[in-house]
Amino acid sequence: MLSDREVFSEWKGKIIQGTINQGCPQGGVLSPLLWILVVDELIQILDEDGVVTEGYADDFVILVSGKYEEVLPDLLEQALKKVQRWCEANSLAVNPNKTEIVVFTRKYKCKVKELITFYRRQVPYAEGVKYLGVYLDKKLYWTTHLQMQCRKVLNMFMQCRSAIGTGWGLDPQKTLWIYRAILIPKLTYAAIVWWKTTEKVTLQKELDHIQAIILRGTFRLKRSTPTAAVRMMLDEAGLDLVIKGCAAKAAYRLTCLKEWVENGMGHTTIKKMLPGGLCSAIQDKISKHILFRRRYKTIIPEREKWRKNEVLGHGDIWFTDWSKGENGTGFGICGPKRSLDSSHKLREYNTVFQAEMAAIGTCASKLLLEKVVGRVIRICTDSQASIMALETPISNSALVKEVKKTLNDLAAGNKLYITWIPGHSGYKGNARADKLAKQGAEMKAAPTREVGMPYREGCGKIDETLEKERWHNWNLTEAYR
Repeated sequence: MLSDREVFSEWKGKIIQGTINQGCPQGGVLSPLLWILVVDELIQILDEDGVVTEGYADDFVILVSGKYEEVLPDLLEQALKKVQRWCEANSLAVNPNKTEIVVFTRKYKCKVKELITFYRRQVPYAEGVKYLGVYLDKKLYWTTHLQMQCRKVLNMFMQCRSAIGTGWGLDPQKTLWIYRAILIPKLTYAAIVWWKTTEKVTLQKELDHIQAIILRGTFRLKRSTPTAAVRMMLDEAGLDLVIKGCAAKAAYRLTCLKEWVENGMGHTTIKKMLPGGLCSAIQDKISKHILFRRRYKTIIPEREKWRKNEVLGHGDIWFTDWSKGENGTGFGICGPKRSLDSSHKLREYNTVFQAEMAAIGTCASKLLLEKVVGRVIRICTDSQASIMALETPISNSALVKEVKKTLNDLAAGNKLYITWIPGHSGYKGNARADKLAKQGAEMKAAPTREVGMPYREGCGKIDETLEKERWHNWNLTEAYR
């Protein structure tokens, strides 16, 4: 793939030069990409034989499944032989000492006893394996993983605790920040697959014990201080609820991206915790989308240019604005003629950003329907966030993706400019658009345009559900009031 590669190293005025015939430098910018291009061939070879292969960088997992465990060793050994032959053909090697084999089954007695040979070494069967930071025990109970994570979190806190004294060291506010920003993410890593184990009473007690040590140590409280009372004073949920919340948000995110696989068992039952109607509603979050060619232009002029009236110039000028009140969210569009003015209603959960973005997209759609060609069009908005979102090639919003496509279609036959205008700057068109937006927000009819629920709104609904459960648990606790 690459040839005649040379490396240089300079230290104290001396230069060492060498030639690389194989391998990738550790930490090299191109190393991950080069490895992916090389190893993709091996994945295709294994997939052709019906073997499931998962790879992350240089960590490989080969999955062989079947109803009869007696035949699994033969299937796996055949796959490992292909790996060995491919490595030898490409001047690569696999360290058999770092290779582990686990038989995942809930059966009381496993019939797999035949050892598998790899690189002339018999690989023993392990009780579990750690892959990408998650320990997978052979019965997939996840108890060992959670206990390992608890020990790590406690050790990390104790290292911080050694820097805390009665009147010196880290203050409680900084220590609490460490707990929320570092220790909690460490504990909840990959919670979507193992959250179910937090329903065990023994593990709930272990989580409560760790949280009690951390919170009491943070504020230098006595050991007899009730954990439930400390949690309520600090507005902290129990760690079991925190873990379930992280798992629920992960399930919601994967559902939005249409990557969630439902079987109604095990960890997939987390979707029962999601608020009713959340997943059935139209969602705005999508997988990352890249716009490689942008035909329209975005302009954010200085305020001084607006004062001197040096921005708009000639052409068809449109104004858009948004409004959000007690009755809902809306937006208005103001065109060169009053007959083109319009008000639109969105749902209550739609954000201000979505309203402004929908206004720009609706304005462009209206011009496309009228088959406007060969014109100079300026769409003015007072939302710099919307302009920057349209300027950025990457987006993970279905609405932004749709608006970009509409603007590109309109710009194919016109000169299109998306221009920022200061809010309440005295322009009649801008004031008219603001009035139309308020009329749209106050409409009592059904929404005139459907825009997906923002991801943050969905996460907020999950937080509300967990908050209700937290207060329910507190109301059941009578001893610490």
